[in-house]
Amino acid sequence: MKKMMKKMMKNKNRLNLRMLLMITLVTFLTASMNCSSDEEEPAGIMVNVAELITSETGTTDSFTVVLEAVPNGDVVIDVVSSDETEANVDKASLTFTTSDWNTAQTVTITGVDDFLIDGNQTFDVTLTVSESSTDTTGYAEISIPSVSVINSDDDTAGFTVSKTNLTTAEGATTDTFTVVLNTEPDGDVIIDVVSSDATEASADKASLTFTATDWNVAQTVTVTGIDDLKADGNQTFNVTLTINGATADTTGYAALTVPAISVTNSDDDTAGFTVSKASLTTAEGATTDTFTVVLNTEPDGDVIIDVVSSDATEASVDKANLTFTATDWSVAQTVTVTGINDLMADGNQIFDVTLTINGATTDTTGYAALTVPAISVTNSDDDTAGFTIVGGPVTSAENGIDQTFTIKPNTEPDTDNTITVAINGDATEGTVSPATLSWTSADWTTAKTVTVTPVDDSLIDGNIGYNIELDPASSTETAYQLVAVQTVSVTNSDDDTAGFTIVGGPVTSAENGIDQTFTIKPNTEPDTDNTITVAITSLDESEGTVSPATLSWTSADWTTAKTVTVTPLDDGIADGNIEYNIELNPATSTETAYQSAAVQTVSVTNSDDDIAGFTIVGGPLTFAENGTAQTFTIKPNTELADNTVTVAITSLDESEGTVSPATLSWTSIDWTTAKTVTVTPINDGIADGNIVYNIELDPATSTEIAYQSVAVQTVSITNTDVYINDNGNGTVTVGNGSLTWMKCSQGQNQLDCSGTAGTYQYCSTETSDCHAGTYSGILNGGGASEVWDTCQALSASSFAGRTTWRAPTWTELTDFAGVYTVNQALFPNTPTALGFWTASSGNIQKAYFINWFSPYQWFIYSKIQRKNVRCVSSGL
Repeated sequence: MKKMMKKMMKNKNRLNLRMLLMITLVTFLTASMNCSSDEEEPAGIMVNVAELITSETGTTDSFTVVLEAVPNGDVVIDVVSSDETEANVDKASLTFTTSDWNTAQTVTITGVDDFLIDGNQTFDVTLTVSESSTDTTGYAEISIPSVSVINSDDDTAGFTVSKTNLTTAEGATTDTFTVVLNTEPDGDVIIDVVSSDATEASADKASLTFTATDWNVAQTVTVTGIDDLKADGNQTFNVTLTINGATADTTGYAALTVPAISVTNSDDDTAGFTVSKASLTTAEGATTDTFTVVLNTEPDGDVIIDVVSSDATEASVDKANLTFTATDWSVAQTVTVTGINDLMADGNQIFDVTLTINGATTDTTGYAALTVPAISVTNSDDDTAGFTIVGGPVTSAENGIDQTFTIKPNTEPDTDNTITVAINGDATEGTVSPATLSWTSADWTTAKTVTVTPVDDSLIDGNIGYNIELDPASSTETAYQLVAVQTVSVTNSDDDTAGFTIVGGPVTSAENGIDQTFTIKPNTEPDTDNTITVAITSLDESEGTVSPATLSWTSADWTTAKTVTVTPLDDGIADGNIEYNIELNPATSTETAYQSAAVQTVSVTNSDDDIAGFTIVGGPLTFAENGTAQTFTIKPNTELADNTVTVAITSLDESEGTVSPATLSWTSIDWTTAKTVTVTPINDGIADGNIVYNIELDPATSTEIAYQSVAVQTVSITNTDVYINDNGNGTVTVGNGSLTWMKCSQGQNQLDCSGTAGTYQYCSTETSDCHAGTYSGILNGGGASEVWDTCQALSASSFAGRTTWRAPTWTELTDFAGVYTVNQALFPNTPTALGFWTASSGNIQKAYFINWFSPYQWFIYSKIQRKNVRCVSSGL
């Protein structure tokens, strides 16, 4: 309603101006007719024009032209724009004939977009009577005043950078971005391009130069990754774009800041070793073998590797350690291993040469934490030791009789030594006796008997196969201490069947809650050598994970109920409460009875804790009508699934500010990215004070269901009016700057408004001797008028450098009071009791005055009354 009233008032002002022009024209014609009623009307051209404004966005404005008297031939008027780079006219000429001379013709002016930041440009449309006119009544001699037009600028200095994030790799992989100016500069714009880490990547250009001819051609910068041979991980750095001090442009580019571009250079180096061999062969006769070691990447300090033989009785190494530095890291170092003759029949001996990172290593790129695989060494012996077993494998039954087999050593022990075999079975399936057998040099050729007694375990474990171990490790005969354990296979037939017990399900969890548990145990005992294993799997790992991934039971703990922990996951998606299953699959069990058991499940419900909505950063915003654009950011609060969140962005008062873009969208890939909304203030050319309006953010069109019903959010915007200016010299300029008002009332100190405002008579008598004409006349000082005199005194003294001070018209003061009513900040000490005279007369005895307080009122009153006066100037 307020804006409608302002537009009506503005239209009213223009109508009053046009009525005034028409009145003046009628007066002129009447006076001409009174002077000589018998004479023909003189040639004349009327241009009906108000303030004309176009804009670079293509906004138009128009005026009309009509002749004032009938010509005797064609009158051709040439129409020319004085600056066709700012605007053009729709007609090159106007032709009036003897039949249509009094029909007004319209000229339309259209603004032209020049892509220059040149501010609002004022130019003229010139009207000239063409020599091609055939009229002879005097039109050819008429000089027509030019029509002034203002074309509003819409250009702002700025850059468009195609990317803000780049990815390169050390293998010379490249990425690119482009830069282009948004507007035409008036001089060169030079942008320095610098990599903040020249050891990781280089840019192919040191600078970009844009001129007035190629400013709108995008220039490409290629960034290339550099291979540094260091295991330093992916490195993130910037490519900075900086305005060079040699930039000659004056339209605003020199003061701009260009955001840096983030670059991630992927590392292709990993700390590690290359060992030439995984195994070596030596012999007791001092036969040697070698291997080499070299680093895979450059360290940033010393890497020291200790070299140790795990059996110094079998072989020795020629180096205690290897040291690699940053200068020789790529030079392979050799280790020689030499076999030792121990003079014992101990068979081929297998041991390790271990490579261990020494604690004095100073490298920090990863070598200190590495484990170097040991190198296996076989030292060949010339002696053989072992056993001969007769009677195996053995077959028994849980309820059957004893079984036997015999054993004897293959070699004679030393006179002082003994060959001893420890005999170990599976006590749950069968027992053995004796527990040990021993041989000396006197009886080593005797085969001795081992008895196997089957055990009935009463388990449903099927036919069980197991081994009886024959371990000679406790022998005092050295050769047998290293002989591998030998086994005798036994199968014990079962006469006995299998399942699970789950406690604690179903499970209820919350996305932001604590872990939940349930327990599981097998229903039957497994065989001693077997394991019951359950693979535990979450069928929706986006909602919850389980641990451990497997549970196993042996015969020792099969009665123990073991715990499964369910850890709820907060997925960041507003997807409601989700139900899923945890699957328990025993198929990988070595316990045969459980391999074919059915898969069991535990139901889980994970409660959602995510609420759809948005985070807005940067509002509310405050602008000046002639200020620069400002921004705020918006992002969703929750992660998206496979859908899109779209926000429609609308300015609820586009006469005060516009927004871009009109929509923003997020997917599951970029939902964490805060995106920018730009608000551009509009200078409406109306003295309407500070305007507060909202930017509306509406996600109703989103395909993400949770966001379709999210409430509309708003960002408050204040657009500060720029059409109020205290000039600091006792005057205030308002509106479009065409009127300058006295800050103080007449009679007060004109700089600080101290003192009491004076009161003045419109006329000294209630006659029309102080204005021109009668009804609706304007005060012109034609008679004694204190109002006229007090403003003329200001002109005479050139107050504030102006000589055109006068009393305001009724229209001017009502418009003024309607906006600035007793603004004591701008107009201190303003009296509110009597009201202020206008320069407009209502009739012979009375004139208009206005009570300039809220709400303002106007009255028509006797001219001899005393009222306050505030003078105005419309020129210098």
